[in-house]
Amino acid sequence: MRVAVTGSRGGIGQALLPELVAAGHEVVGFVRQGGWALDLTWPPERMAAVVAEAARPPFDVWINLAGADILSPPLGQAPFEDRLRALWAVDVLGTVRLCRLVATYLSPGGQVINLGWDDRGAPPTESAQLYGLAKAAVTAYSQHLARAWGGRWRCNVVAPGWVRTRWAETLPVTRQAWWAHRLPGGRWLEPGEVARAIRRLAEDPTANGAVVRVQPGTGPISG
Repeated sequence: MRVAVTGSRGGIGQALLPELVAAGHEVVGFVRQGGWALDLTWPPERMAAVVAEAARPPFDVWINLAGADILSPPLGQAPFEDRLRALWAVDVLGTVRLCRLVATYLSPGGQVINLGWDDRGAPPTESAQLYGLAKAAVTAYSQHLARAWGGRWRCNVVAPGWVRTRWAETLPVTRQAWWAHRLPGGRWLEPGEVARAIRRLAEDPTANGAVVRVQPGTGPISG
């Protein structure tokens, strides 16, 4: 398969690319700067030009991992609405635009995989409210798109729980343990676990409109 991955330098992206390559797939990784540059805040025309150039030949799977970081500086301490605007611009509007752009560059029956969130165990924080809102929008849109495409192409969602990202690793060890104790399964998800769930979904020739939740020790669960 020929697979595209946005946000390929993020924690999940860095685990996913070697996972896909080891399985024998051709992978094109998109980043904000350098290499195949694709910024989800760009105007649609500029995004379309990059997609058209990269999709020679067409992709079999397009995976949207790119998202706004509202936990680390400079947005970590920004006002609520500033973080909401950042999530809207990248996670929601950027993802929607890409879904609409890439469809005609997918092979027949090809699929888009979007990144959602399994918010079970989420604390009552503003960041959780914001992230939950954005990913709920992405999930709902993905399921509607799966129906609208009518089998020409497919759209699915992988919804991991709390992942040990670079932000998580900046927390003191005691704070990481405090969080882990409150998470489903009693620990953080590792990026590699999410990568394996995404790779399995990418290789599934029939899934459409699925939301695959990933939590420690449970493996992927479609819902």
